[in-house]
Amino acid sequence: AVGALDVRTAAPSDVNEDTFVLQDQNGANITYTFNSSTTDVINGIIGVNGVSTRYAMAKAITDTVNDASIGSKITASEPSPGSGSPTSAQVITLTQDEAGNGGNTAIDVSGVTNITSTDFTGGYGLGPGGILSGTLSSTPPYYTNNESHNPYPPALLSMWQLDVRADI
Repeated sequence: AVGALDVRTAAPSDVNEDTFVLQDQNGANITYTFNSSTTDVINGIIGVNGVSTRYAMAKAITDTVNDASIGSKITASEPSPGSGSPTSAQVITLTQDEAGNGGNTAIDVSGVTNITSTDFTGGYGLGPGGILSGTLSSTPPYYTNNESHNPYPPALLSMWQLDVRADI
């Protein structure tokens, strides 16, 4: 699943002590907190002291989300359009590290100003420990997926005849 943060501020005072929450595929909520008195990016603290461009603000967020000390199963991309346009609004693409529709979660930016989000979407598949459930048939579609998503589209599965006998 993929989501995004849209950073529209360069002022540390705009976000000091503001928070946002990301939820990973496994349901773990991680709270990130802005702090204008430090440059540290560790344990969910986004140090924004000295930040003066939207790119620098977005880069601090990216570095904190990707910091190993938080144990996040979400990866943040480099901000776009990047350092070549430091005063432009910066978009950070967030990607769930594990497959599964459980990664289609909301991004909670209700506790932060000047940053908007696009919730995680597009996650599909079984995910960790998933069990595929469906029905085999001797006529098209040969497989009907009983999941809310369809990782095995009938067009692909109908390319091969499936033997529906219980025991061959």
